[in-house]
Amino acid sequence: DSAVAAENSIQFDILGYYVWHLTMPEDIIEKFTKVAEEVCGEELVLEEYNVSRYQLRSKDDGTESHPLLFPHTDEAFNEERFTLDYQLESNISWPIIVRSGGEAKELNLEDNDAGTFSGTHQVHWRPKRIFSDGEFLTLVFMHFKKANGAKKIGLDHINHMRSLAKIEYDEWLKQEGRSNNLMYDPSNEPRYEKKEIL
Repeated sequence: DSAVAAENSIQFDILGYYVWHLTMPEDIIEKFTKVAEEVCGEELVLEEYNVSRYQLRSKDDGTESHPLLFPHTDEAFNEERFTLDYQLESNISWPIIVRSGGEAKELNLEDNDAGTFSGTHQVHWRPKRIFSDGEFLTLVFMHFKKANGAKKIGLDHINHMRSLAKIEYDEWLKQEGRSNNLMYDPSNEPRYEKKEIL
């Protein structure tokens, strides 16, 4: 409740979700860090986190903004990250799909479940889904770095991951159902183009 009541929120109409930046208590951070370290097998530090809520948004002009999460890797960081997604509350099932080596794995989280992957090194997405009024999904996204020797991310890595994400994106567009909302034009999608500068 404190998450969705926080004032420092940002609404992303194009992707159909809200983000809240808040401060978690230290004991909660320690618990999540311990879980991430057990999975990763290394000492980690929680660097960034936020709460996101996906749900249908209707604007005053009647335009609907449906949540979508197309194939991507996390490019907001200049170092490698290990991601832990914790599902707070939901009334729907909407799996995270993570490309791991030669296969795509589905993470079907329920409330109080967490899933882990490398957001900077594994392409991830959610399948197309038409949201109805009242349907929602609320998660805490946590991004950890190695306590010792986090590697920097360069242009070669970003462009390689963009090329892999583009393969998944082309398949994602073929899925049944809604691929976008009226504010998102898949024919004008620059996030898979070669990046020239960091």
